[in-house]
Amino acid sequence: MKYVLEQKLGYKVTALQVEIGPMWTGVAGGSVDATAAAWLPLTHADYWAQYKDKVDDIGTSMTGVMSGLVVPSYVPINSIEDLKTQ
Repeated sequence: MKYVLEQKLGYKVTALQVEIGPMWTGVAGGSVDATAAAWLPLTHADYWAQYKDKVDDIGTSMTGVMSGLVVPSYVPINSIEDLKTQ
């Protein structure tokens, strides 16, 4: 997205990697212009409920993607429960 905004549309972009809470409060409070990392409608539903009147939904950037836990094949676990023993 940074490439498109800068190279194709002529914007100056400063990309930041932040935790989810500060991301939402930054956009809602105006100290951050935008985010491309909102996982709606489910993962960030609580943040959307809290800030939806203070942010503009400018559309979907990805569809059909999933989030979840991933571990390397060399880690000897088969479930989330197994993580507790590692």
